[in-house]
Amino acid sequence: MVKKLGELFAESQGEPLEVDGQLVHMAYELPDPADGDTVRVAFQGAVGDYRQGLVVSVRSGALEVGGQSYPEIVLWTDTAPPEVSLTVRRGKGSKPFRVMMWNTWVDGMGIEQAWVGNSGIVTDADGPTAVLRCSNGYGDPSFTDLVVAVSRG
Repeated sequence: MVKKLGELFAESQGEPLEVDGQLVHMAYELPDPADGDTVRVAFQGAVGDYRQGLVVSVRSGALEVGGQSYPEIVLWTDTAPPEVSLTVRRGKGSKPFRVMMWNTWVDGMGIEQAWVGNSGIVTDADGPTAVLRCSNGYGDPSFTDLVVAVSRG
């Protein structure tokens, strides 16, 4: 039996995997975040029968959007605008400051899922923009289920 990406990520303790010549990640980490950075998230496509979204999470900080501050948000393709700008704020203290993103979806029973089955992300970087090609957990890995461009500035 062929193992699913979720099982392989568990075995590798979350380290990237090579699958069919592509490097697949559990999550995307924004390189070198700085206090006050503006991060733009632009949805480029979502396919399939499941509600899909992108989780944006900050360790040792917060995200500001719409005058509110959050440690983590979910941008759902069916309710978020096509492009969202977030401001990254560093928290106090010396803990590592990280901004992470991963795909999520709502299954047929209405439960939010992430990091299970064949869920994973292939990242294409082009200058200051990274395109996240996400596979939800269903069926064979398909890195077209959710496509998001992430840039700074």
